[in-house]
Amino acid sequence: MRRSLLIGLIVTLVLSTLGWAVDYSRIGQTESVDDSTVFSMREDWMPSVVGTGTLAQYGWTVRSIGGSPTTTFIAGVYPNLGIAHLATTTTDTQGASIGMDTNSIGPLGNMAAYAFDSRWVFRIPTTTTVRVRVGFFAGTGAGATEPADGMWVRYDTTVSDTAFFFETRGSSNSTPVTSGVNVNANFNTIRIRSVTPGTILFSLNGGAETSIAATVPTANMTPGAIVTTAGVGVSRTLDLDFFGMRVAGLGR
Repeated sequence: MRRSLLIGLIVTLVLSTLGWAVDYSRIGQTESVDDSTVFSMREDWMPSVVGTGTLAQYGWTVRSIGGSPTTTFIAGVYPNLGIAHLATTTTDTQGASIGMDTNSIGPLGNMAAYAFDSRWVFRIPTTTTVRVRVGFFAGTGAGATEPADGMWVRYDTTVSDTAFFFETRGSSNSTPVTSGVNVNANFNTIRIRSVTPGTILFSLNGGAETSIAATVPTANMTPGAIVTTAGVGVSRTLDLDFFGMRVAGLGR
């Protein structure tokens, strides 16, 4: 027993010396492979191809919007390690959609029916003549610039956005609310979560949360992101650095 305690103390001191914090609040709470009460995902967008038309750890599907987009992995720069780079064609209104919507299936089901937590880290390198949505949309909405159902952070120059907007959209009816954060070409973190089913909470870069309970979609969802060019002769891009999601308390 004393030997185990001594080894534990030495390990803690070494980690502290290296600057690695030990999160004691998570001890005993780590999800094991047989913990069926928790659903979790973590995508760091490391270069990998699962199969034709799919990529990264989970085999995300890339769909064209009116043309053939390109998807590549670009060099990471600390702390943004592992980046998927989506690029549209140079034809106006054409773009790319990425999701987990194989055969139009929404694997996450009706997200208005349960509590969840999620984060995306993304970057819009060029913020003129571009339409971007990052979050969740219906599996049947793959390949659309603006799916009929979804919840996301939006930046869309065709509706004169100058800031990022939080938006829920159900059956083609939308509730957009400004984040108060002006658009920029940096990496941004969008958190989308629900504590009370049917009410969606949004926050950007650790800021105050915005609650939206109107036009919350009930369609079957997939995580995803969309970028479309809104200018003639210009290609527009979207960089994805991280996606994570967790649902706890599952009765299975």
